[in-house]
Amino acid sequence: MHNMRPQAGADMDSANPYTPLVVAATYGLADCIKYLLEAGANPNIPDEQCGTTPIEIVADSGRRELVDILFPYTKPVQCVPSWSVDGIITHVKSKHLKDKDKVGQDKKAELKSLGAKAVEEKDYAGASKFYSEAIKVDPEDATLYSNRSLCHLRIGEAHDALVDANACIRLQPDWPKGYWRKGAAFTQGSQGSMRHVHGCDEAGSCQSGDP
Repeated sequence: MHNMRPQAGADMDSANPYTPLVVAATYGLADCIKYLLEAGANPNIPDEQCGTTPIEIVADSGRRELVDILFPYTKPVQCVPSWSVDGIITHVKSKHLKDKDKVGQDKKAELKSLGAKAVEEKDYAGASKFYSEAIKVDPEDATLYSNRSLCHLRIGEAHDALVDANACIRLQPDWPKGYWRKGAAFTQGSQGSMRHVHGCDEAGSCQSGDP
């Protein structure tokens, strides 16, 4: 392993583009973090790109022992409501989940928009695929099942349309559109069955004894 200790007289807080302490925190180098702190490195200088301090970086990586090392040297971060080792870890985890959720919501919105555009172009099979991908991101969004149910209806897949309509109703039972989709699926399925019966009668292919 390379010797991470800076040379004598080196600026402990120079950012090129990151400070040595930010680099050590990013790679989880406990001995290097201890040495830099003892040598006077400032743990309150954040990562220039993300704006996170070394203690937030190690908390995000789940390294509690490194949070313990940095905590006595670090000034309270204003956005952390409870300034303690546990409070820092809880805050960082919560922020991480919120950031992840925002990314997911942005992706869902994009897929939903692509699905709507495909519906406008009457590409119902393509739209169904976009809505299916959006459902993977947020399986609790009733509107996605409603939209995909419509796509199934348009391409004659009454059973799949009914399954999605039921999912829509389960997730949002007070929304009328789910019941409308279910009724449309039942109607299409019944019409398909009737066409099949009439076709059999006209062709005489459903009589007993026919192969």
